[in-house]
Amino acid sequence: DSREWKDYLMDMNFALAFALLNRKIMLEKTLKILWAEQIFFVNKNHNCADILEDGKILHRKGATSSNLWEIGIIPWNMKEWCVIVEGLWNKDFLCCSSHGAWRILSRKRAEKEIDMKDFTEDMKWIMALVTEKTKDESRFAYKNFSEVLELQKESIRILHYIKPLINIKW
Repeated sequence: DSREWKDYLMDMNFALAFALLNRKIMLEKTLKILWAEQIFFVNKNHNCADILEDGKILHRKGATSSNLWEIGIIPWNMKEWCVIVEGLWNKDFLCCSSHGAWRILSRKRAEKEIDMKDFTEDMKWIMALVTEKTKDESRFAYKNFSEVLELQKESIRILHYIKPLINIKW
């Protein structure tokens, strides 16, 4: 009930609302460029706190909620799949799924260790900003996609795989 806690919740909720607005603006601009219509929008936050029904607080770091039938998205890296999932409400997983692929290289190590030539070659069929500053999101910085999904099979059901054509990261 502290003032600091109330301020934290207010700031967190403001940041989540701001992030949602940014995603909607990016989607709107992308759809306009592609002359497409919005069909399906998934908004999933990670690295935030949820106040549960019993008043307890669940802070998800690198994770998102996966409540029963809740639709989620697990983005991977700049090249490989994103996965649209449905939550299975597994309490052993705290009703959570990962928000990504789990890093094997920190951002700094990725910038140092990933060869720019390999990264460029790997990304040749994806429209993206491929620079020294985006190497931290290359597939070489993350764990194996299939293995990470396998570890979550009791928490989520995979509905769709989405292959990126365009990736925006500055």
